Amino acid sequence: MKSSGSETKPRRFAGVRVLCAYLVVPNLLFWLAGHVLETLPRAAINLDYLLVAVLAPFLKKWQATALMTLALLVDVARCLGPLYYFSQRDALTAIVFLREVSLSHVLLSTVVVVAPAILLGWALVSLGGSRLVLRQKTAWMACLLVVLSAVGVWGGNSSLRLRDEAVGLNLCTSAGASMAKTIASAMFREHDRLQPIAVDSATREAGWFTGVPKTHDIVLIVLESGGEAINPQWKSVLGSVWSDPKLQEKYRVSTGAVPFTGATVPGEFRELCGVVSAVIEKPTDDPAVMNNCLPWQMKRAGMKTLYVHGFASEMFNRRDWVGGLGFDEELFHPQLHDMGLPDCGGAFRGICDASIAHWIGDQLVADPGHRKFIYWLTLNSHLPVTRDPEASNLLKCGTAAALIADNASCDLIGLQLRATRSIAEMVMRPDLPNTEFVIVGDHAPPFIFKERRDYFSQKEVPWVHLVPR
Repeated sequence: MKSSGSETKPRRFAGVRVLCAYLVVPNLLFWLAGHVLETLPRAAINLDYLLVAVLAPFLKKWQATALMTLALLVDVARCLGPLYYFSQRDALTAIVFLREVSLSHVLLSTVVVVAPAILLGWALVSLGGSRLVLRQKTAWMACLLVVLSAVGVWGGNSSLRLRDEAVGLNLCTSAGASMAKTIASAMFREHDRLQPIAVDSATREAGWFTGVPKTHDIVLIVLESGGEAINPQWKSVLGSVWSDPKLQEKYRVSTGAVPFTGATVPGEFRELCGVVSAVIEKPTDDPAVMNNCLPWQMKRAGMKTLYVHGFASEMFNRRDWVGGLGFDEELFHPQLHDMGLPDCGGAFRGICDASIAHWIGDQLVADPGHRKFIYWLTLNSHLPVTRDPEASNLLKCGTAAALIADNASCDLIGLQLRATRSIAEMVMRPDLPNTEFVIVGDHAPPFIFKERRDYFSQKEVPWVHLVPR
């Protein structure tokens, strides 16, 4: 009797095991992760796992594990779009730019994501039971899949609808269907460009769009991940650079904040052209819009215009659209490296920000016979950052005396502090021509943990305006 009871016991709970493996556990894990990590809004149920349950009885265990792993990875890819303020399509399009990032960091990140997915996929398939048990449950699992799919089409999930909006409770999803729609849209449908609507910017606040400043030179600096800290003490760390009495004796210092949307490229167009742009590409080819960008305005005023960025020009196709903004010259990593400027950083390794600040100062001092407009996008504070001891020691990061308690935020702000101090050294050079400066953030730091992102405003970035007295 004992033997008979032990044989029937697994069957008694087979249905519970299948539901746990292919419905409850994977969806519960993503639901919990969504409360800790910054992810796209996700329905409660991803139907891809139920589809694996329907197919698993006809597959070997390693094949079912591979299919479950794939479903998990697609779900992860579907959720991580907003990490860098990307939409799902933007995130998919941006994958090609991983070739510009450090290979070791890409491989490490891949292992960190894929290895747990494989282990979890194997554990879930093992929990679901043998192929014999699954075959006995295939009919009602298939019925459940059909019913939930119908619910998704009827009420909530955009991935199962022809429309792009959910109209009810977002109960059911298919990450695979959603990604397939996105891929098809990217391949067969032209990207809808955003209308180049005028937006507030630090350069607009400075008055640069209404008239070219009368100073000899003009410098615009966009600070990578230069978000507005919520904590007043954190804000004062960077603000203290501009409150130095000697600097305020030389410059009138104005500060404020402007709204941001999207990642770095929209931040660049916000400041250079005063308009909204897409995440990767320029907003429009309309000459009436593009000719109003600051480089063109400065050029028409007789100034030499220069674009400077310490990373590869291929990143976000900058080599294709920067020239159309009115810059006479564009300098990226190869050109700056050939000039002898050193490299810094980890995943986004490129020219050291402090070295570029010193180099820009030299350019302003040299050739005083020509007025110059210089635009510089900093680099070293691009997340993920590799801890830089020199920068982190400025704030005593990782010690009991740290000025910023959160280590990751401390390391990031340490890099920004080093950059802003190098900018302050540049603006205080006694041989510097009469020069006006705007220093502004592009977007808030794209930390993956929601709690850490909440240390910074998700709506505004700070700016500083320096006008010679």
